[in-house]
Amino acid sequence: MSSRRDGTCADRKSAEGIRMIFESLANFVMKHAKVILIVWILVLLASAYPAMHASEKLSYSTSSMGSSTNESIDGLIIMGDHFQSQVDSESMQMILVVYDSATEDQITALNNNMVAIADSDELVSAVIPGGAYTGEDGKHMLMYAVSYKTDVELDAISDDTADLRKLVRGAASAALGDNVDYDTY
Repeated sequence: MSSRRDGTCADRKSAEGIRMIFESLANFVMKHAKVILIVWILVLLASAYPAMHASEKLSYSTSSMGSSTNESIDGLIIMGDHFQSQVDSESMQMILVVYDSATEDQITALNNNMVAIADSDELVSAVIPGGAYTGEDGKHMLMYAVSYKTDVELDAISDDTADLRKLVRGAASAALGDNVDYDTY
């Protein structure tokens, strides 16, 4: 009959086996310390060249990510070109609505609908109109900043993006109607 107080026989054999593995490893390191040091130096030297030239092969530019039809990248480029001072906000998501032509009443309705998104999304604390721009091509752009509640974690904001896009498209569609061609970014 085995003693339960000190653990089972299998537990003791397992612990003994692990101890023997570490003793063997320690003995190997002690006997071959110079060889191990040389191998580490060779590995370090072999990795130095790729590390020094990594910037030639890797790009961290957001404008080169994804395809040319990526909505987020297109929006970042447009906002960078026309709303430079407002693109760098880390605490808010920026939304851009680009349209051909609209009446003052439609623009007022769009602003009201966008501000009302905060009532429809429990994570959003406010939607703030951020600026307007009319391009040389006649396209009009309105930017909005979406502020999230302070207790919302970044992962929840990322997960909320699809719902926010639906709300923005609904707000723009209700305000601008079928007669106005528009895109959201």
